[in-house]
Amino acid sequence: MGAGYYFWDSFIENAHWWGEEIRQYRNGYIICQAECDFTDEECLDLVGNTDHLSELFNTFELMKSKGLINRKTTVNRVISYLKNNLKSFEY
Repeated sequence: MGAGYYFWDSFIENAHWWGEEIRQYRNGYIICQAECDFTDEECLDLVGNTDHLSELFNTFELMKSKGLINRKTTVNRVISYLKNNLKSFEY
């Protein structure tokens, strides 16, 4: 989905899968425990906030209507479009 930090609140095996199979870090990877204090006003939450998920979907549909979507379009590209082209992105 792009540059950043990703958190699993459950299923540590998914974090291992990501580090080993997807990213294939040459020097290994670190899984640690952290406490994250955030609000929906500061962070885009595509898991627990249906309004944020709808905003992402609506952006995807807008991009599709403008011919900006193809088979290789990623979530990162949609979020980048949302951040760089729409004034509604505040996160």
